[in-house]
Amino acid sequence: MPPEQQQRVLQRMETWEHLTPEQKAQGRQLFQQLQTMPQEKRQMMQKAFQDLRRATPEQRQQILDSPEFKARFSPEERDLLNNGLKLPLGPTGSVNAPNGPPQER
Repeated sequence: MPPEQQQRVLQRMETWEHLTPEQKAQGRQLFQQLQTMPQEKRQMMQKAFQDLRRATPEQRQQILDSPEFKARFSPEERDLLNNGLKLPLGPTGSVNAPNGPPQER
């Protein structure tokens, strides 16, 4: 694994380690819901997570409430995004990890 990728994995593991059991359960549920989506939609959701995490809370709300966003995502998908944003996973949180959330040790 390249050093940059190793660092991202270590940061994700560190973040995951500090989540409460409830937050970990939410993260796993979020990941499982994403995995049931078609690949194209899952990629759209992952990009939306990344973009929304980079935005300020005010910008996030504007984006979530925008007609364009509502046209791209169903109410259930928007709820999934909104709930995922509540988890303290950072800009590239474990929801975006290709292999899902870190496993318990």
